[in-house]
Amino acid sequence: GRMLRSKGVSKLLEIFRSKEIKGFAELHLFGDCDFGNSDSISNRSLSESSGKTVFFHGFVKDISQRIIDYDAYISLSWGEGIPFSVLEACNAGLKVVLSDVAGHSEFFGYEGVDVCPESTGEAIAFILKYCSSFGSLSEFQVEARRVELNRRFGSEAVKNQIEGRVFSELVADI
Repeated sequence: GRMLRSKGVSKLLEIFRSKEIKGFAELHLFGDCDFGNSDSISNRSLSESSGKTVFFHGFVKDISQRIIDYDAYISLSWGEGIPFSVLEACNAGLKVVLSDVAGHSEFFGYEGVDVCPESTGEAIAFILKYCSSFGSLSEFQVEARRVELNRRFGSEAVKNQIEGRVFSELVADI
């Protein structure tokens, strides 16, 4: 992914720089920065956040092999289309914390998917509680979630959705 303000990276940095989180949880960020993009987080923000709590790994080619080493995936985006990184995290069996926005809402209700509060103070308290209550999802829960996600978002489901839209547009033009 990309390190953008609209992806909630600035809020994540603020949360994980807080004195409550330091020493309790770590934030590992993967992705690239395009400092020429007006939505990109600043180089200063990145350098101020590096340290004992926040780690930047840059762009990683096969993220699915890396994320399995972590306890949870957090996305605080302001909006999403199809959030592929969330799909990858769910397929890897991670617990997932998401902002309450379109795109993310497709995942609410799945085992191990939670909604993060909007306010920074509430988000800090939520993440502290969330991290202290880690129990891994069972293999059965992970597989059931993977099957359901594939049914809803897999290539066959996407193909059927596209075919349905094309057919509807063709019929509408007749």
